[in-house]
Amino acid sequence: MAMNEQKELFARAIAISGGRISNREAAIEAGYSEKTASATGSRLRKDPEVIALIEKLSTPMANSASQQGDDLAKAAVKVADTVPALQADSFYGEVIVQTGLQVAIGDKNYSLLDPRDLLTLAGMGIVTLTQSQIKSLQTVLPYKYGKVGETGKKEAQQAAAEEILQTDTFAPLRSPSIGRLQ
Repeated sequence: MAMNEQKELFARAIAISGGRISNREAAIEAGYSEKTASATGSRLRKDPEVIALIEKLSTPMANSASQQGDDLAKAAVKVADTVPALQADSFYGEVIVQTGLQVAIGDKNYSLLDPRDLLTLAGMGIVTLTQSQIKSLQTVLPYKYGKVGETGKKEAQQAAAEEILQTDTFAPLRSPSIGRLQ
């Protein structure tokens, strides 16, 4: 069977808990039905793809910032752990270099913590995201980057009026100056 989102969520639940939760609880967390969670959890625990993913997620990250004790980097690493490793070494001839939470492609840098950059990297096929990760990034995007909306009716009318005033035929008359009246 192919690896799907629920299998991945099951594997993440087992890996994060360190095996302290039962297969049934992990299956329920992954979104499986409570009635069949026990059998599903047992079946998934025997699946070779799920076993490989649990082992991959359970291995500690070497030289990570969390081992160095930096609290801010700990939070960033927790977020970045949800992003899988890079899928490619080059993109249209440009070398891809990952340093911590930054990915450099040629002279352009992308952050793995920025939703717009992460969606861009996923669109390029450099990282692989699950459907739930893509949906959550799309949900966060308008809050981080405001939508550029059209001007309202009043602003559009004001801009049109100012444009008309720039032409000579409809320009208002100048007010008389005191020097001209004498």
